[in-house]
This record gives sequence, structure tokens and C-alpha cells, in this order.
Amino acid sequence: MTKQTPDTVDGHEYSRFHPGQVEASSKKKHWDGLIYTQYNHPKTFSGSPRPATNDHIIAIGNNGAVKGENSVNSDKWNKYEWREQEIFLGPAFANDRDARWEAMSGQEALLVSYIHLSPEILRKEILYAGIANPDTIELRGQLGFQDPFIYQLGERLHYELANDNPFGNLYIESAANMLAAHLLRFYCTTDYDLSVSRACSRNYIAIKRVKDYIHEHIADDISLQVMAAIAKMSCFHFARSFKSIEGIAPHQFIVSVRMKNARKLLESTDFSVTHIANELGYTPAHFGQVFKRTVGITPLAYRQCMR
Repeated sequence: MTKQTPDTVDGHEYSRFHPGQVEASSKKKHWDGLIYTQYNHPKTFSGSPRPATNDHIIAIGNNGAVKGENSVNSDKWNKYEWREQEIFLGPAFANDRDARWEAMSGQEALLVSYIHLSPEILRKEILYAGIANPDTIELRGQLGFQDPFIYQLGERLHYELANDNPFGNLYIESAANMLAAHLLRFYCTTDYDLSVSRACSRNYIAIKRVKDYIHEHIADDISLQVMAAIAKMSCFHFARSFKSIEGIAPHQFIVSVRMKNARKLLESTDFSVTHIANELGYTPAHFGQVFKRTVGITPLAYRQCMR
């Protein structure tokens, strides 16, 4: 798998380089591993380079059609046409591009949705299936194809963004995993048999049980012994399996969940910092220390910034 270079940008930064007006964005939703943005493109565009991103890009034509020329990864310019419901897939670290176009006649708006998907989610899918070395994952970049599953998923993400849903984050997590599995199944340079069951799949199920327990008991003092017992593993095996699958140690995962919940409560409620600290199992002083170390500013400063 290609490694990040200094020239790549994060998906949240991509709108700074992208032509057109942002019509919708999940930037403030803090969706894990997935970013959704819809742009209203100019009808005529003379070209401007966009850097590669450290996540996979999927662009979906929502409305309108264009014809023009594009260049991907600094390669030669090629003529293209792109219509509604057609898709561009750009693999992470290999998706810098430039394009110039003009709208085909009669177009009132050129709406394009971009889904940025973290490569780590595909990596976890391969680890869960236990069928290959995740470092071998390589997607095929392509332009101008149709895929009803991806198109409908984009429509659902747009709907989730526009509507408050108490299960929204759960839906986004599921959608990201489904999209990752779909890409691995149909758009990889290597054919992976995701139906193969290995020991790693059993580990995934066990770790999923532990993650569910953490979310339900986030204010409790959850020890390594308790988590290992839920996973039905030894402490050593559990800690190693958890880090292999999630990329971080169990205690780091607990802190990340608590800080994610803290940010949401600071943004969307008027609860005091003391109340939020108690909800998450901290003393106020300890909560302030952990939050500042993790987020970079104090809880009160964060609330003021977001409002």
C-alpha cells in the first residue's frame, strides 16, 4: 500500500483546493473514517490542480453533465464526458488531478458529491476476514462508470447529513464498512474472497463485543481483565488482538470514545463541564487534563470555538 507523502492532504482540507461552492458537508459531524461533501461546480472551468489525498475519493455525479479534459497523477490530458450518476474512484495517495470542462447544454446546476473513505477501514475489513496482508490493498482508479450501490449510498449519506437521527453515527459506521467491503470486492487489483472465515474473523466478533460494552459502560472504570473476559481471551491475547484490529490499545480506545462523546456534549448541550466529566467517568480536573491533551484546548475553549 502506498504510504503518505508530504504532498497529500487530509479529506477535511480538500475543499480548499476544490472548485465550486460547498453545498453540504459532514465536517462538523465528526464521522469516523468517512467524509461527505457536495459541491456546486462552476459550469465552465479552466483547470486548477487538486493535490492527492490520504484517503480514497469517490465522486458521484448528482446533477448535470460536462465534457472536457482531465489529468490524473500528473499524467497526460485525456478527453472525457461525465454525466449524472457516473462515478470517479481515486485511490488514496494516487489521486491528484486537474480538469477543465464546460457544461453540456441546458444544465442548471452541476452537483457532485465526494465521499472520502479512510484506507484504515479497508485495512480492518481485510484483517477481520483474515484472508490477506492488508498492505497489499490497491484500488483501481477509474472514471465514468456507474454503480447503483455506491450511488444509493451517496444519497443516503446526504439524507443522514440533512436529518438528525439518534442512530446516525451507528449508520455511518455501518455505511463506511459496507462501502469498504464493496470496494474490496469489486474495485481491487487483487481478487479477495471475503467469504473466507479465519481465526481473525472470530477475533473481530470478540472485539466488537468489547467495543459495544465500552460504549454502553463508558462512565465505568473498565479494566483490561474485564475486557479480556468479555472477549473470552487471555489479557495478553486480547490486548494484542485489539491493537491489531483497531490500531490502538484498549485504554486508548476508551479515551477516544470518551473524548468523542465529550465533544458532542460540549457542542450540542449546555451541560456544565463538571456534569460532562461525571457522565464520562472523570473527575472535573482529570477530565480537563485529558481533554486538553487529546484535543489541544480546554473544554470551555472548545465549546466557545464551536459556538
